[in-house]
Amino acid sequence: MENFNRVRISPLRLGILTLLLGYCSLGRLSAQTGTFIDRQLATDLRVVTYNIYFSTIFPDTDAIQSQKFVRVVNALDADILNLQEVYRTPAEVKDLLDVIAPVGIGGWYTYKGRANIIASKYPLSM
Repeated sequence: MENFNRVRISPLRLGILTLLLGYCSLGRLSAQTGTFIDRQLATDLRVVTYNIYFSTIFPDTDAIQSQKFVRVVNALDADILNLQEVYRTPAEVKDLLDVIAPVGIGGWYTYKGRANIIASKYPLSM
């Protein structure tokens, strides 16, 4: 008999899953690059997870790493960013993303849970 592990989904993860499923139908197609990072369909939702190592995405913490973060964020064009090791407020992350990767009216939406921040181009809700 096989041994199956039960999976417990936290309210935060359930909220993320709901967000992903709910917004998959809204998709938009970015400019095609001819590389593996192209979205195949207009409905594709791009989710990126990134351990930023002690808030190094901020220029006042690490100027070199923050420049690298800007390049990565703009190249990947994520709809949702899951950032780990963030020791700043969600408002600071929102302000940074609104400057380096603007998304229009309202800007990015952010939510913090411990040292993780979810940043989304779409409204977040539980």
